[in-house]
Amino acid sequence: MKLLTTLFTASLCCFFGTVCAQTSKDYSVQAWAEVNKQTPSISLKWQKLSAGITGYAIYRKTKESSAWGTSKANLSATDTSWTDVDVKVGLVYEYNLIKLNGQTALGITYFQSGIEIPVVHSRGNALVVVEKNLASAIQTEL
Repeated sequence: MKLLTTLFTASLCCFFGTVCAQTSKDYSVQAWAEVNKQTPSISLKWQKLSAGITGYAIYRKTKESSAWGTSKANLSATDTSWTDVDVKVGLVYEYNLIKLNGQTALGITYFQSGIEIPVVHSRGNALVVVEKNLASAIQTEL
């Protein structure tokens, strides 16, 4: 009987696990940033999500800062954008966008944005390992 119960439970878990599988978008917010150079601002935008969301919290910090601090904005579930007007040209900002159900975080997205950020042409060295039988075929790329 114990074996039958275990098999039954395992089959239910497999069945519901495949039917109700969660994806990475269930735990994130698919967002993007748009910058405005004329009136320095960074707008965060995302798609409207389905039921179960009660709001969003947005945190911001500079690239050099180690702490997020308090939220810059607490938005309703119907909001799909927020504009940060407290930005300076040439600085990099990191944003943490959290979708909420009450106080529970359902999804988190991090990203960086800035206006006229200098391009980093070299970020250091990289070690490329190539199998010796393939090396001759890609000699010009190496």
